[in-house]
Amino acid sequence: MKTYKRKIAGIYLLLDEYKTIVYVGQSHDIFKRLRAHSTKNWGYFEYEEINDAEERGTVEAKLIKEYSPKYNKDTRKYIIPEYHNRISRKFRWELLRKTEKKLKSLDSFSCRHLRFYLYSEYGVVVSHNTLNLDLRTKRYL
Repeated sequence: MKTYKRKIAGIYLLLDEYKTIVYVGQSHDIFKRLRAHSTKNWGYFEYEEINDAEERGTVEAKLIKEYSPKYNKDTRKYIIPEYHNRISRKFRWELLRKTEKKLKSLDSFSCRHLRFYLYSEYGVVVSHNTLNLDLRTKRYL
């Protein structure tokens, strides 16, 4: 692989010999990240330079959702990766209060179902660990 002096931040797609997307990823240094991938599963790659980390996450999530690549392990687990679209604590707690009023009680919901509900209803993603802590300690009340 050719050596590049400049770090390029963005989204990259790994493609197999049939030019089918097998992996979607993002990195603050694409070429360094590509060197870390095993080349046995892909033959080609494409990339788009995106400097804003939040925008990279959003674009990556949309591509994963659209193409469901073979080697993106978590494609079936979530709709958008939880480390993107982070929301403030105050906003998260406000959403939990609204949700509790609407659903009467959050006690009967598993963290996974509640995360899906928050995404489908409000379009936001809350990390599993954060939400779990909020629910256990009732910090949002």
